[in-house]
Amino acid sequence: MTWRACEVIHLIVITLLYACQGMTGGTAAIAPILILDNTPSATVSMLGTLTLAGYFASFKFVFAPLVDGLSIPALAKHRRVQWIFPLHLVMAAGYATLAVHSGEDTFTAGQIPNLIIALTAFSLCSSVQDVAVDAWAVEGVSEDKAATAGLMQLVGMLLGSSAATVLVQAGLGPNGFMKVTSYLYLCAAFAAFVAVVSALHSALSFSDCLGSGEQTSSAVGDKK
Repeated sequence: MTWRACEVIHLIVITLLYACQGMTGGTAAIAPILILDNTPSATVSMLGTLTLAGYFASFKFVFAPLVDGLSIPALAKHRRVQWIFPLHLVMAAGYATLAVHSGEDTFTAGQIPNLIIALTAFSLCSSVQDVAVDAWAVEGVSEDKAATAGLMQLVGMLLGSSAATVLVQAGLGPNGFMKVTSYLYLCAAFAAFVAVVSALHSALSFSDCLGSGEQTSSAVGDKK
């Protein structure tokens, strides 16, 4: 199995995209625990509302036809990034907006309403662009490397969720080294960075070999 440089770069970008998704999921998972630890008045039912944001992932089958079927004709070659780039920028803007309205050292019960809105928006954006990322992951490599592209999903999600868990638990705890504002700005910067990297990867010469993946997928579909 011979790896081309563009395929290796493609898998790195895909891993970053999945890591960004994992960071959002990790934040949603660990925030309720910190709120419960730091705010005695917070109830389990209140915190349970934070988990509702994750249900958008169960409706990806609704978004898939839309993401796969709609594209700007002039940018047909970059139809996956047409969804990935703007949605990551929306997530970055959402993290930054949440940070502006947060002045706490850690997550508190008073932030639950804002967190519900933000995490719901993040989950929606993440679920929609995940459809594009899943397709782009296998289109960017030859058919015999499709399994490796699938593995990068697991690796990226684990890296992102683990990083979020460690940062939130260690950084935002009683003896933490960062405030919620700093953490949210960090998430915003990472989402924006991934958006730019994805766009550059699709636009530059590395994308020249991505067509082979799409052609392979088309050929397989024609045979079926």
